[in-house]
Amino acid sequence: MGKGFSAMESDLIRNLLSSDYSALYSSLDSQLITNANTWKHFSLHDDNGNQIYPLFAHKEFTGPHEFHIPYKYEIKLEGELLGYIEVHLDWHEQFSKTQQHILELELFLVIIGILLVVFILVWNNKVIIKPIINLQQAAEKVAGGDFNSPLQKVVSGEIGKLISAFDFMRTKVVAYQQHLLQSEAKLIDYSNALVTFNTMLSVDGIVELVNDSAVSSTGLSSDKIIGKALWETYWYNDDELLQQQVKADVITCASGQATVRELKIKVTGDQFLTIRLNLTPIKDNQGQVTYLVGEGLDITNSKAAEEALKEKTVELEFARLKYKQLSETDPLTKISNRRVYEERLTQEIASAKRSNKSLSLLMIDIDHFKQYNDQYGHDAGDVTLRRVAEVISEGLPRSTDLAVRFGGEEFVVLMPSTDIDGALIVAERIRSHIKVLSITHDFSAHLGMLTVSIGIASLAGDKLNEVDLLHHADAALYAAKDAGRNRSEIYTP
Repeated sequence: MGKGFSAMESDLIRNLLSSDYSALYSSLDSQLITNANTWKHFSLHDDNGNQIYPLFAHKEFTGPHEFHIPYKYEIKLEGELLGYIEVHLDWHEQFSKTQQHILELELFLVIIGILLVVFILVWNNKVIIKPIINLQQAAEKVAGGDFNSPLQKVVSGEIGKLISAFDFMRTKVVAYQQHLLQSEAKLIDYSNALVTFNTMLSVDGIVELVNDSAVSSTGLSSDKIIGKALWETYWYNDDELLQQQVKADVITCASGQATVRELKIKVTGDQFLTIRLNLTPIKDNQGQVTYLVGEGLDITNSKAAEEALKEKTVELEFARLKYKQLSETDPLTKISNRRVYEERLTQEIASAKRSNKSLSLLMIDIDHFKQYNDQYGHDAGDVTLRRVAEVISEGLPRSTDLAVRFGGEEFVVLMPSTDIDGALIVAERIRSHIKVLSITHDFSAHLGMLTVSIGIASLAGDKLNEVDLLHHADAALYAAKDAGRNRSEIYTP
C-alpha cells in the first residue's frame, strides 16, 4: 500500500507546489477510479489537516457486512510535511479470500489431525496397547500357573523395559519352580523310602500328602486318605472315641504343640495295626503354624512282643513271689518261718537303736505237745499246730508285729516299738485265746485242755542285740514251764 502512494507522491508534490489543483484533482480522480474496488474512502489534506480533496464530504460505509481499514500516508518534501492522504481500504474481498484460505487451512489441519490421530492410534496400538495386552495375557497365564509362554520382545521404551522385567521375572519363577519341583520330588522319594507312615496335613487336619508306606502297609489307596480329615479316614472310621482322640491331637498340634499317641488302626478287612502317631507342627519365620507332619510308626510286632514280655514278666513276678512265699512261709501253718525271723530281727534291732525304742520278743511253746502227738496222732497234731498259729497271728495288734513258727511246737512273736508291759498284754491275750479253743488234751495237767507257756523279753538301746534278746525270751519260757506251765513269764536276770 505504501509503495502505491510513493509512486504518485512526486506528482502530488509537484501539483501542490504549483497550486495546480485541476491537475491534482484529475490525478486523484484517476487514482480513485483505478482503486474504486478497494478504496471505500479517499481524502487529501494539507499540512494543517484541511481536506482539499474531494471538495465534498465522502460518505462512510459502515454497514454490518463491510470491512474497511483506515490508512494515513504523509507527504513530505525534504522532511517538511506538505499534507497527508487518508484512505479507508475495503478488505471484504480479501477477508473472504482469507476466510476461504482459513477454511482450506482448517480442513487441511483437520485432515492432518485425523491422519495424526490414526497414526498415533496405530503407533499406540503397536507400541503400547498391544504390548500391554500381551503383558496382561501373560500375567493371566502366570496367575493360572503357566510360566512357559515367553513375551514378545519390545525393542525400546518404558513398555519394553516393563515387559523385559516381567519376562525376566517369569524366567526366574520358572527356574525357581523347577527347583521346587526337584526338591519336592526328592522329598517325596525320601518320604516314600521311609518305613514310617508319613502324612502332611493342613492346619485343619486335612491330609494333603501321604507316602507309599502309609498306603502299601495298610492296603489302602491314596484316594481314601488324601483330601479327608485325618480322623475321618478309613483308619479310624469305626471307632468314634479314637476319632475324637486324633481330632484333639490335631487341634493341639495346630496350636504349636507336638503330640504322641499310640493307636490301634483298622486296615483291610478285620486286620488292625498298632502305630505310634507323632504329630509335629511346622512353623514359618513368624512362628505361625503352616502345616502339620504326621509320622506313624508301626509298632504292631514290638507291641505284641512287649505284651508277651509283660505277660512273662507277670508270670515271673508271680513265680518269684510264690517262691518267696514258699521260702518265707512255713508250709504247715502258713505263717512266716525262721528265715524271715532272722532277716526281720536284724532290721528291727537297727531300727530300734536309731529310734531308741524297745524291741520285744515272745517265745511260745505248746505244753506237752509230744504226748499230744503220741496220743492223737501226727495228723491231729498238724491240725492243732495250724489252729495255734492262726490264733497267734490274729492276736497281734499291729501289722508290723511278726508271728513265726520257730520249730516243732515252738513259735515266736517279734514286736517292734513295744516295751515289756505291752508285750505281756499281747502274750496273755494269745494264751487265753488258745485256752478258749478248748482243744482236748488228756495228758495236760490243766483240766484236760491244750495250753501254752510264753516267755517274754524286751531290750532297748545299747543292750539290744540278737543273741541276748533270744536267750532272754528262751530263759523266760523255761521259767514259765518250771512254774507249772500255762502261764506267761517276763525275763528277769
